[in-house]
Amino acid sequence: MMITGEFAFGGEERQAQLLRADGIEVVKGKVDLKKYGMTVDDISAE
Repeated sequence: MMITGEFAFGGEERQAQLLRADGIEVVKGKVDLKKYGMTVDDISAE
């Protein structure tokens, strides 16, 4: 799943920094949800 390119959370780089601070790996603006036991369906259900 791609992180947002919009200004949410201060923009793409700031969002990536926040995710990394929580121990989530961000590669080329993307997070491998399977690596963290999540699916897109898990997110859209919230």
